[in-house]
Amino acid sequence: MNRKYLQQKFGIDWYEYNARGFTLIELLVVMAIVAFMTVLILNAVTKFKQVILVTNTAKEIVVYLREARRDAINNVVTSTNETPLGYYIYFDGTEKYYWGECAVSICHAPNLIKSGQYGNVDVSPCTRLGVTYFVVKFNHVTGEMVLTNDPYTSTPSSDYCDIEVSISTSLISSTKKIRVHAGERTIKML
Repeated sequence: MNRKYLQQKFGIDWYEYNARGFTLIELLVVMAIVAFMTVLILNAVTKFKQVILVTNTAKEIVVYLREARRDAINNVVTSTNETPLGYYIYFDGTEKYYWGECAVSICHAPNLIKSGQYGNVDVSPCTRLGVTYFVVKFNHVTGEMVLTNDPYTSTPSSDYCDIEVSISTSLISSTKKIRVHAGERTIKML
């Protein structure tokens, strides 16, 4: 358009008219800001998902421990149709845990509990002051807890231990602890 025509007709200066668009530098700055915000959001979402994985695994362990205690108190017949002596959760030290049962003739842990949806989450055995307990058992009728490495042991414990549920990646390290207190008969997330 003609400069004089714009100025006479609309009262617009040529330089003012051309300054209404975006320069390449301005567009690049906006794109850089959008890219930076996208990276921040994706990083936050990834961290959040990993924290949720740890929390869900810890909650699942608490549920199974409480179910084992409930089954022991209610004298639920074992999977081999025998009278129960106790139910337990067995932590094998390789980030897996099993639900187990003891009857008159045998103790066994038939069911792998840890589900595949929890991916890289590590589950430690129950530990306190350097002592590791691979079995958290509940005696039938009373529901008293036994912290032991041998499912055949039936002497109630008064000790407590912590199960650590964690995930560690290059982006985040998240940990939840579950306190199993035999003396107080409590199972809670810390």
